[in-house]
Amino acid sequence: MKRLWLLIPVLLVALSCRQTPDYVIQEDDMAELLADIQVANAVVELNLDYYNNDSLKKVVKQSVFARHNVTQEQFDTSLMWYGHNLDIYKDIYENVTNILENRQKEVQQEARKAGQQLVATGDSVDIWNGSHNLLFDKRQNGEIIQLAFSLSSDNDSRPGDRYVWKLDAKNTRQPADLLIGIDYKDGTSEYQTKSTTPEYATEVILQADSTKLPDRIYGYLLYRMKTETSVFVNEISLTRTRLNKENYTSHPYQKKWK
Repeated sequence: MKRLWLLIPVLLVALSCRQTPDYVIQEDDMAELLADIQVANAVVELNLDYYNNDSLKKVVKQSVFARHNVTQEQFDTSLMWYGHNLDIYKDIYENVTNILENRQKEVQQEARKAGQQLVATGDSVDIWNGSHNLLFDKRQNGEIIQLAFSLSSDNDSRPGDRYVWKLDAKNTRQPADLLIGIDYKDGTSEYQTKSTTPEYATEVILQADSTKLPDRIYGYLLYRMKTETSVFVNEISLTRTRLNKENYTSHPYQKKWK
């Protein structure tokens, strides 16, 4: 009994350290909000011909905020607090993943009932096959963050496909280096590089040659932690879209391997 009384203060301290302040959107509510934002972003990405300016995109986001009865300011404040409490933020994003997976299962079940077949291919699809949210801890992973991927082409890969690698590196203090490249079946290659802006989502775009068959798509993120003890990379996606003649030539600074 004496030992139990000694443990109570320790437990209370642990719980108080975990407690989310009142001015921050609470964890479960934040998970639901982030899940709806991801769905809204997906709708916008799949309908860029309609959502072709920042004003229309903002309306979509504001409608999500209104549905959850929060403001942009409350969301930004909460995101900043969670960005400095990455252990809690990691749990939230695991919940977001579960929410989206459950929603997808529900949609698939409804589709099967209706005799429909859901196919994960088409004009626009996220082909990222890893975790969409990753936590890098300096004590476990060292100070160098290396996030790399390599995907072989499949029957759905076509000449002229456009690839957009998008991610958000939280708790970074300086830019990270991104590269996305493509190997063609004729032995040639192209790549695109970009630096992230700390605390902002970043995307790097690679346009495949319309006259060549793709063989492999690959890339990496490279970052050195200095003062940070951990970095959270979330909302990772690799979207492949079909050839669009209107933006085919819009890929400045794309380079070829010599």
